[in-house]
Amino acid sequence: MPPKAAAKKEAAKKEEPPKEEAKAPPPPKREAPKLDDGVMEDFKDWYTLFDEIGDGKIYGRQIGDVLRSFGENPTVSLCQQFIKEIGDDKRIDFDAFLPYLGETMKFRDPFDNHEAFQECLKCYDKDGIGVIDSAAFRHGLSYLGEKLKDEEIEELMSGLEDGDGRINIEEFCTFLLKEGKDATEEPKEEKK
Repeated sequence: MPPKAAAKKEAAKKEEPPKEEAKAPPPPKREAPKLDDGVMEDFKDWYTLFDEIGDGKIYGRQIGDVLRSFGENPTVSLCQQFIKEIGDDKRIDFDAFLPYLGETMKFRDPFDNHEAFQECLKCYDKDGIGVIDSAAFRHGLSYLGEKLKDEEIEELMSGLEDGDGRINIEEFCTFLLKEGKDATEEPKEEKK
């Protein structure tokens, strides 16, 4: 390269503004769970048992253990996501921990979380209009995860399909969650 061209290239490098590093997107907005004061105090006391220093905080890497001690069952990937957001060695106080507890509690009981169940079914809602194609859903039920038999699928979907072979997600969730609650409740004795 001729000396003039090299000098021009060097001068251009000096004039360029420094490149900014790509920032990670902010973590999603999470809400603390709505718990009564007595439960909140008990949780706070329990939380302090994990405080290794005595400043009322835990390390980010401890979040899975603390959540599990509260009776939650977060997945490994969810815990890893939380740790990545918080930082492995960063310490958080109880108030900063609560939104992570709230996020984990969303998936605690499928019979109490209509929204989470609807979210799971959205993958079958190709048009985003709140209905799923029953043929695709039947295929999923018979080939994915814990496979259902044709008779079980027919029993499950009986009366839920419309004339176009679609199922309304809202109605399906309401039906399933009601059926699930009914199946898990103890039979009540009749009064004589």
